[in-house]
Amino acid sequence: MQSVSILILGKHSSMMQRVLSFLHSNGYVNTKGVLTNVEVKNELLSHHYQLLIIGGSIDNETRNMIQQLIKENYLGTKTIQHFGNPASLIAEIKTAV
Repeated sequence: MQSVSILILGKHSSMMQRVLSFLHSNGYVNTKGVLTNVEVKNELLSHHYQLLIIGGSIDNETRNMIQQLIKENYLGTKTIQHFGNPASLIAEIKTAV
């Protein structure tokens, strides 16, 4: 079991379910997915996440807003800008943490 707390921001619920299922099956059980800017802000400000994965479908304005939120609130959350196949996430997570 991996004890890394992970938040994922994406735009497509079907893809989010695939990614969550993939990560859970690989031992990353402390993982939550959100689909909106409001949800990601609320989650980051109310829970401690070691890692935030930002999906490829997220626009640059949102990416910048999230990075600023993390910086201004001293959250210490690392981010992965993920583009592509969910299978590459495991290596990206291991590199980030």
